[in-house]
Amino acid sequence: MNIKWIFLCLLVVFGNGSLGLNGQVSKKGNTAKSTKPYVPEQLAVTALGSLKRLKAKIEVGIAYNEYLSVVGDTRYTVNDYLDNPVAAKRPSLNSKLRDALKAYTLVARLWKAQIENNGEPFLFCATDGIQWCHDYPESVMPYGGSGNYSPSVGVKVLHEAAWNVASAKITDANELLNHGEPSPKTSSSLPFDESSVDIEIRATIKELRRSNFIN
Repeated sequence: MNIKWIFLCLLVVFGNGSLGLNGQVSKKGNTAKSTKPYVPEQLAVTALGSLKRLKAKIEVGIAYNEYLSVVGDTRYTVNDYLDNPVAAKRPSLNSKLRDALKAYTLVARLWKAQIENNGEPFLFCATDGIQWCHDYPESVMPYGGSGNYSPSVGVKVLHEAAWNVASAKITDANELLNHGEPSPKTSSSLPFDESSVDIEIRATIKELRRSNFIN
């Protein structure tokens, strides 16, 4: 057998080539670009999962004491992720998780203030609701309960607005967790700003008022 022919055959077998009809060898190159699947970090998955569980509990109804307990557990889980070095790679995701947690924590503070006010659905701007009236003027009603015509914060509308914002942040976080961070060209380079959550809550209060949401 021709020595050259033997050499060509060996090259085909061991060199990942193919033998053409004219006896020439062509190499088979791997032209497909390998894409490594995006795998979310487990801590981030756990943090988002804790927020989702809190959201689900709110949707079916939750009492004040249970809410405080679940918010506390959720806060621990989310902060456990945010304090880990792995979180540095997910700035957009981190922002959404922080926003949702802040909105849920705000409701815990508001609910506590309501209970301390004998469970009234209003917090009067002249007394116990002064800070709430200052921070969320859109929630202020021209009157309070029991025929009291003093400006007051409607607790229910502020609850609802904060929970709506938190829910939207969870949806955004879920999208980021499943598909990764946006490209630098589309992602914001601004640092996390806690006041941005308050701005969104205030805007949501306006929307609820326009839809005739009472209190």
